[in-house]
Amino acid sequence: MAGVLLAVAAGGVLFPLTGLFGGFAAVLALGMLMVAVVQPLLAGLRASALRLRGRLLNRHALREVAWYPRDLSVAVGALSLAVATSMAVGLMVESFRTDFARMLDQRLAYDLYVDGGGRDVADVHRWLLAQPSVVHVQPYGRARDRVGTVPVVLGYSPFDEAEAARYGLRGGLGPGEALVSERLAALLGADVGDRLALGGGLRIAGVFSGFGEAGYRALVDESVAADMGIELVHDRLSVSLGADARNAGADIEARLVAAFPGIEVEPRGRMRQVAMEIFDRTFAITSSLTLLALVVAALGVHNSLVALRLNQQQGVRLLVTLGVTTGELTRIAVGRALGIGSVAVGLALPLGLIMAWLLCAVINPRAFGWTVDLHPALGDVVLPLGLGVGAAVLAGLLPAPRDSAGEV
Repeated sequence: MAGVLLAVAAGGVLFPLTGLFGGFAAVLALGMLMVAVVQPLLAGLRASALRLRGRLLNRHALREVAWYPRDLSVAVGALSLAVATSMAVGLMVESFRTDFARMLDQRLAYDLYVDGGGRDVADVHRWLLAQPSVVHVQPYGRARDRVGTVPVVLGYSPFDEAEAARYGLRGGLGPGEALVSERLAALLGADVGDRLALGGGLRIAGVFSGFGEAGYRALVDESVAADMGIELVHDRLSVSLGADARNAGADIEARLVAAFPGIEVEPRGRMRQVAMEIFDRTFAITSSLTLLALVVAALGVHNSLVALRLNQQQGVRLLVTLGVTTGELTRIAVGRALGIGSVAVGLALPLGLIMAWLLCAVINPRAFGWTVDLHPALGDVVLPLGLGVGAAVLAGLLPAPRDSAGEV
């Protein structure tokens, strides 16, 4: 069984043709494998439990975790899956956020951004160049084209070294070269150095990230676009200002809007803030969903512990007869729950890291066409583990139904 699950997981990762189905199959197979090993693992811990040292009641609490693998394995497996999922999703979202923020910092290299709403902004360009506080104005245009049968948006601009650096390319974009979005490269199965069926066979000089883009995009120097017969119309501008960019930007923005009512002007800081706020709102629900999974898993642990305690009422009566107090019984319950939580998070840690990598490097590229670099953050690892142990302890402290004698 374990070999089959490992083969399914490996096949889903190693064979891209399995697509999104293969990625999710790998996650499911690894989750099932982890659940399958819980009962044998608990049974294997019996020998270690017998060698525990310390106070009798503490040893008794921890040994119970290994003595009843059938009663506890499902609950431990469910809690492990919930913790691993919470960790994986948290790591993926934070890694995505890190990459998205880096992309914004790289692309938003200018102080002001002007959008003409589709109209030629040559007059705005001339007006800006006449302002003493303006250091540089970068014009942009776009046209629709096709790469084979794939519709693409072809962007063009004077691609000097500074402009190319916004897309991670060293040196300017030369004649006969193009940049392509990661989604387009993935669709075409193309990479740097390959030829693009566009403009007589443009060489792909680089692949850039385009998080959130619905379509496919290619970028060329405007001289290449002109050679392709495209009428150059610039409908957007990026503006670099002098040393006092903040004050100058507010002044330029106000006068631009007054002089050209139909255009939109955004400063770099506001664009970045809005983009990050949209990102955070988009993924806000994921924290709630992963917390809900932990709550459900904690209820499963509670039910398993209740069943275990109901089956052990004679043992509890014996402990009470021997003089064990209510407080000591509570301590046994906490120790038992801590043992369950520790086993669960121990299993969840490697699974969560592997699932996070699968989400970033396999599922995201196959689902959306972009790759997310995994950035393991300590907080995104420690918090789910702590919540998992806390959920187990809380489940152990919740009251259980009472038998006819009034004992738990």
